[in-house]
Amino acid sequence: MPNFRLPGVYLLLDREAPPEAATPTGVTAFVGRCERGPVGHPVTLTSTADFERQFGALTWPGSHLPQSVALYFANGGATAVILRHHRSRVDDDVARLAIGGLNLRAASPGAWGNSLVVELKRARQAGRFHLAIEAAGITERFDDLSLQSADPRRVDLVLAAHSRLARTSGTLPVRLGRLGPPAVASGGSDGAPLAAADYLASDGAPRVLQQLPTDAVVNLLCLPPCRPAEELPAGAVAAAQAWCETRGAILLVDPPLAWSSAAAAVARQATLAPPSANAVAYLPRLLVEGTAKPLVPCGAVAGVIARFPAWQAPAGAAATLQGIEGLAMALGNTEQSLLTPLGINTLRRFDERTLVWGARTRSADPTWRYLSDRRTLLLIESDMRRSLAWVVFEPDSEPLWARVRQQAQDLLDGLFRQGALAGQTATQAYFVRCDRSTMTQADLDAGRLILEVGVAPRRPAEFIIIRLLFESQRP
Repeated sequence: MPNFRLPGVYLLLDREAPPEAATPTGVTAFVGRCERGPVGHPVTLTSTADFERQFGALTWPGSHLPQSVALYFANGGATAVILRHHRSRVDDDVARLAIGGLNLRAASPGAWGNSLVVELKRARQAGRFHLAIEAAGITERFDDLSLQSADPRRVDLVLAAHSRLARTSGTLPVRLGRLGPPAVASGGSDGAPLAAADYLASDGAPRVLQQLPTDAVVNLLCLPPCRPAEELPAGAVAAAQAWCETRGAILLVDPPLAWSSAAAAVARQATLAPPSANAVAYLPRLLVEGTAKPLVPCGAVAGVIARFPAWQAPAGAAATLQGIEGLAMALGNTEQSLLTPLGINTLRRFDERTLVWGARTRSADPTWRYLSDRRTLLLIESDMRRSLAWVVFEPDSEPLWARVRQQAQDLLDGLFRQGALAGQTATQAYFVRCDRSTMTQADLDAGRLILEVGVAPRRPAEFIIIRLLFESQRP
């Protein structure tokens, strides 16, 4: 304890209680095509307006992704990570123009770049100029730009740092040439729908998902399909499931077109991908205003899941779907009885409300049958890894084991008090071991610290038995 001799503010570092990490459970990654925006670089957004500013119109007809993102936020989602992928048809599909000897290009590929209009005007100061850019309903103006290599207002630097619309192309001219009327870009293309090669590398690895950084927090994954294909290429779901299993995420599987009825889904579900505890499937597709064909449900359902705590089943009367007009098919109790045992969750209509009416994973292991169980365990594992990261810098000893046990118990006790675990007491809800019963001498010699945690997750009450007694009239 320091000796406080003078008035002031003192910082105390308590190594016995390292800070506890808070892990989000609803961050959703959307991977696929968009109208515009950065390609291959994930962007974190917190609203539909953010998406429109960065990636273009929600009504863009080339993909299910924009409207899926809109429904995600409409249904309670808070944080989305957008990873745009583009498959070029010709060259790089980027619109280009030249004006005053300056070569410019659209900031990203897409037919949107063909609306790029650029005007140059000389400034009063010699060697400087003004640049006005307009496209996609956005207007930008940059004043007092330069072509000089050492100038902080050099046009390529300014556009790269501040423009959402344009970049320079090639070598900058020494000086501006003759200025004419505004120039219009051309050559931009929306490219082609994504193919199997975009999702799968030659070794079967999920190629496009490898562009998500390994340290990026992703709890839920959506792969909205392209149009006009309307569904993912073969093998994409299996690759995405495998990625989620290694990253501790949950894949939302959209119904293929072949699932045109409950019976068809039952007959074809086994060919979609192997069973997985890190995947959940939903049926049917959604009817959305302004969309000619039904929309996949992944975005809307991800929003519902994101607004529920990990330990609560994201289904039932509180799991209302917002922003939709209806469902592509009506499912009743008979269809549900066929789909639920196979891990296909249904979306159903009750009293003018559309509800998520199921919360099972695609796992073949009954241990991970319920989505709430899987999310809870993923949350605990992530919290443990994050909050105990400091352990690697400590000497392996019994005092360290005691500190690790205490911090793990504190974390689990917090979840227990929130109702995340079953049991009337903490002893019934969880246990923590980190001692010589979890580590051999070989582990100690190798510097391995092994923490063993057991929890009793809550189970959703899918089957409630009510016993009714009817007294008939005696003969």
